[in-house]
Amino acid sequence: MTRVGCSRAITAGGLLLAVWFSGCVAPEAPVPEEQATANVSDEPAPQADGAELPRGIESIRLDGNVALLAPRQRAMVLHLVAAAFEMNAIFWQQSYGQRGEFLDSVTDPSLRRWAEFNYGPWDRFRDNLPFIDGHGPRPRGGRLYPTDMSADEFLSMNLPEMRQPLTVVGRATNGGLTTVPYREAYRESLERAARQLAMAADHCDDPYFKRYLTLRARALITDDYGPSDLAWARLRGNMVDLVLGPVDHGEDDLFGLKSFYSGWVLLADQPWTQRLGRFAEQLPAFRRTMPLARDGHQEELGATAVSGVYDAVFVSGAANAGPKASVVQISLKDRVGRPVATKRLYLRNVMRARFERTTLPLGQEMIVRDQRRWISFNAFLDNVALADLARGPSSVVSSARSALRERFELIDDSRSGALGIHLLGWLHDLGEPSLEELDGHLVTFVAALLEDIYRGGSDPRASEAILQFNYLKAYGAVTREKATGRYRVHAAAAREALGSLATQLMFIEGNRDYEAAGRFLEDMGGLDAVLKNDLQRLSGTEFPLGLVFEQSPEALGLR
Repeated sequence: MTRVGCSRAITAGGLLLAVWFSGCVAPEAPVPEEQATANVSDEPAPQADGAELPRGIESIRLDGNVALLAPRQRAMVLHLVAAAFEMNAIFWQQSYGQRGEFLDSVTDPSLRRWAEFNYGPWDRFRDNLPFIDGHGPRPRGGRLYPTDMSADEFLSMNLPEMRQPLTVVGRATNGGLTTVPYREAYRESLERAARQLAMAADHCDDPYFKRYLTLRARALITDDYGPSDLAWARLRGNMVDLVLGPVDHGEDDLFGLKSFYSGWVLLADQPWTQRLGRFAEQLPAFRRTMPLARDGHQEELGATAVSGVYDAVFVSGAANAGPKASVVQISLKDRVGRPVATKRLYLRNVMRARFERTTLPLGQEMIVRDQRRWISFNAFLDNVALADLARGPSSVVSSARSALRERFELIDDSRSGALGIHLLGWLHDLGEPSLEELDGHLVTFVAALLEDIYRGGSDPRASEAILQFNYLKAYGAVTREKATGRYRVHAAAAREALGSLATQLMFIEGNRDYEAAGRFLEDMGGLDAVLKNDLQRLSGTEFPLGLVFEQSPEALGLR
């Protein structure tokens, strides 16, 4: 399992971690039977309530429509939150060390609160710069390697356990390196989390989700996650969902080997999830409408994955540290690296917070007045999901990446965004969305491009957005009003332009044409002076640098 961002999400970039299936169910390791309640630990989760947050940081309240849950489901969610809370304690150890001793040394209430949000003295919203005196740069790889260990020392050791994702590397008594399995290093927190999952399973009436929770509890204390991953991948239609365990690979910036603990407790939006399912079912027919760059390339367009829309009601561990992911992609592979399943979880309330605080106000300033009503969150989420649907299978991506080298990411991201909108138009012709919705998706798409361009160097999606915007402008699909410096989207032309852009980039990728990729990037790259000057109007407007979560059982109305 791996956490990732998406092309229009709060966090950027994609990380892919294979989860190795054991091929059979692990031996029945008993879950500890010690009695426990759903009471969360005495150590509070980081909260924004009453905190003086740094400039540019805004808080949002995580909630969901728990009123729709039956009493037993509400009790189950309380136990899931308690289990997810234990990921905070583990991640503190992985990221910094001893939480209590460190926080006791921070006397300034605002600094202390900010340290809680960052799980240490390093500001994750500002390149991990230390914000508390006496602390140097953040150790690479966190606390999963000795701080005095060199890369050469690690690479010279012939200990396979050191390269396993679920081990802590430490110093042996003789001065060499040794390892401790996660199940031993974090035993107390893992056993508490396992007990909470077992009690959640007792309140669960869905036999498939109940089995997943039982297997996940067992996995936490055995480090054997394959059976529970497979059970989770097979879930369908469950109102409550949970992603929990060592599922984050991005924190290890030393070797990229170690997994960090995270937790998400989620409530599903079934109608929206079913809608995305209908979109995915149409992909085979959509592929047949696309031109071929070479024989057989038709089957390589678009990726099928199970997608769901959720409200996050509790987020913990690495998932709660620093910039927040609004899309969680879980990719499961077998022992030899073959894809087994992929699930994408769109966190609607997190996405909405970003949209309402940045995309919408920026679009209202940069889009002509009579089109501002078209900018909508529903279109924003659809655009993100459709771009993901338009991405290619991993085998195709690997081949194209090798051929296009450093040009691949920008070409592929631009292709996916354009192809997603082209897919939307095709679905519209089949009668899926109304014409009004189609106009809204196109205007919202351009508003999101302008947002990414405005963020510039602070957002890695800026280069992709510049390419797409320049193509639309050259096509006559986006024009500028001279009197106001605002932009108009011509829906029919925009739809045609994005279809043309997707086709051009698919031919480049399909033909593995490195030179053509370079020519395209040179022709369509670069921010023109007029748009740059128009964006300067926003210099006095403060958009949030990042978000922090207010989250608790009380916030959910569960107590």
